[in-house]
Amino acid sequence: MGGSGGLATNRQAFQAMLAPDADAPAAARDFATRTLRRWGVPQWAEPVALVVSELVTNAVRHAGTATTLRLVPAAAGVVVEVDDGAESVPRLVPPGSRTVSGGLGLAIVDRLAHEWGVAERADGPGKTVWARLRLPGGPWPDPDSEPAVPDEVVLALPFDKDLVAMVRSAVAHLAVRAGFERRELEDLRLAADEMFALLYAQRPPGISDAAIACRFLVAPGRVALTMTAPVPARKPPDLEDFGWHLVQALVDEIEWEAGEGTCGVRAEKRKGTAA
Repeated sequence: MGGSGGLATNRQAFQAMLAPDADAPAAARDFATRTLRRWGVPQWAEPVALVVSELVTNAVRHAGTATTLRLVPAAAGVVVEVDDGAESVPRLVPPGSRTVSGGLGLAIVDRLAHEWGVAERADGPGKTVWARLRLPGGPWPDPDSEPAVPDEVVLALPFDKDLVAMVRSAVAHLAVRAGFERRELEDLRLAADEMFALLYAQRPPGISDAAIACRFLVAPGRVALTMTAPVPARKPPDLEDFGWHLVQALVDEIEWEAGEGTCGVRAEKRKGTAA
């Protein structure tokens, strides 16, 4: 399969059979978390569990068949494979057409995984959807043969406070790719929570279709996150409140941005500056 070359020899692959019901994504996340713990890298469980959850959710929703989930340790990270019995091929939905009920799952996988794809199953009908995440813990490929860390990643989400977990996971995974240590990664996750809360406080009552744009600028040793909402700032955030001061303590730079009909907050953190 396109993403599973170069298996690590010091870890064992694991697989789980999942029923086609609403409990499957949660069971898949739990399986991924336990597997990463068994491999001795629990700190990297979150991005893997998020990709696993989205792929299994997609299989349950669109295939409606039992699924097989495999986690394969590769020399450069982890390969996630999800088998289902349907022939239909999942496709990315254009950014403007994504909603909470459809289109976000593969967009998240596309952002967090270094590559993903679909293959025919060799042992029966259906398909395998796979994703490869490059994580610390094994020999890294030759830099000339792998894509460089992206300069910019943009994630557009409905302005729903329940979706902040996606922002946390995305910033954590990108911080890993930028070379951050675990404590610095946790600082960024918490900062993302507070930044989202600052923007959410500006959300007018009754707004249901607004989207928030999360723009990540990534370079070795540096991650910048800008969140922008298409709602006018009713008032600047209280720069003396706990949330603002907490973000200040967690990052190296923070700035409030107010435009015509928009408001946003930008933060930057550099490696070696854990709170």
